[in-house]
Amino acid sequence: MSSNIYKYIPLDEKRREIRLLVLLPGALDDPIQVLIQVTPFTDNDTPNYEALSYAWGSTEYLQNIRVGNTVSDSTTLEITRGLAQALPYLRHRDEPRTLWIDAICIG
Repeated sequence: MSSNIYKYIPLDEKRREIRLLVLLPGALDDPIQVLIQVTPFTDNDTPNYEALSYAWGSTEYLQNIRVGNTVSDSTTLEITRGLAQALPYLRHRDEPRTLWIDAICIG
């Protein structure tokens, strides 16, 4: 996994942007891999996503997940162990799943 830490891109309030996490497909035991997209949220262009609140879990035990399509262009993002344990069960086997996860997407 890359040693680069994910850096949040500031959201443009004028464009009413939101940040979404795209959970890439995989089997239950595959490593978690995500993309983080910045997209406008307007009356005419509302993205499809599912919301997940993950305020649960201790921040004492953090785990890294990979953000990016490939190992060579990826960065890492620290998440709680509880979220890291939930993501494999939330991910689809054959298609991406778009999520808005408060502690990641607001950051």
